[in-house]
Amino acid sequence: MPKGRNLKTRLTTARKITIGLDIWTKKGLTAAFLAISACYCCTQQNRAKHILLRLEQISHPHTAECIKTSCVDRCTEDWGISKEKILTVITDNGSNMVAAFKNEDDDEPSSEDEEVQNSDEESQEGEEEQRYGAIKRTPCVVHTLQLVVNLMQKEQSVKRLFDKVRGLVRLFRKSSVATERLLQLCGFTLVKDCLTRWSSSY
Repeated sequence: MPKGRNLKTRLTTARKITIGLDIWTKKGLTAAFLAISACYCCTQQNRAKHILLRLEQISHPHTAECIKTSCVDRCTEDWGISKEKILTVITDNGSNMVAAFKNEDDDEPSSEDEEVQNSDEESQEGEEEQRYGAIKRTPCVVHTLQLVVNLMQKEQSVKRLFDKVRGLVRLFRKSSVATERLLQLCGFTLVKDCLTRWSSSY
């Protein structure tokens, strides 16, 4: 059996599936790629599995409609993954990702005078339907943590330190003589940090 068909068969037997997606943009904004993956418990092997469902180049602009309809919905349909089977979709906190999986009920104002008359059993059924009836988005924990780190970098004492280090890196990158001397001394060169490469600043 072809590998793709075998994976599709395993996905159909999975009870719940978590979808993960992210967009990577090439340097210079010349191309962008969307990766969609699935995490599930394989009943045949009795262990968690993580597979890449699709990696494709997408055109600008990366709107919420493009991500949801043209990419995610089409991908899950091709793999035979129903919406009811999707536990959650994990994305970063980009506005387009948030909008792509925003619950339509989120914008509806709640009435202060409305009374809850459902029994505990009915409430549980309602929560279950709300949880699994539509695709829900879960923000990536690592990305959310990085937002906190970015806030720390805005502190004046930290910012001054980063500015000094970045200025030093710029001086070396402009001088081939200094770079060559540094390579002779330690075998390394200085690399400028990148905001989207989270660990590059440390």
